[in-house]
Amino acid sequence: MPIEFKEFLVTYNYAEIYSDPLYCIEPQITEIDIYTQNMHKEHFNNGFLELFANDIDGTIYIQLKTGAVFNSTFEVPIAPSFTKFVEAILK
Repeated sequence: MPIEFKEFLVTYNYAEIYSDPLYCIEPQITEIDIYTQNMHKEHFNNGFLELFANDIDGTIYIQLKTGAVFNSTFEVPIAPSFTKFVEAILK
């Protein structure tokens, strides 16, 4: 798992962007639990972890090897890192 996202989970575990949650470790609430949102999914088998979804931005993934953040097209990164993704979305 990319270091920046791992540090986010360890430090905060939960945050919202415009009232939509970043997935976290919360097995009792499957809608926001990162494991539940990724288990048995093709994108995870291809090295991507789903970390966020909303009506405006769609589904957002982080590439496990590089830490780059992608939207559902997986063509080019929308941010080079988790931190840069959060900074860009909050501007």
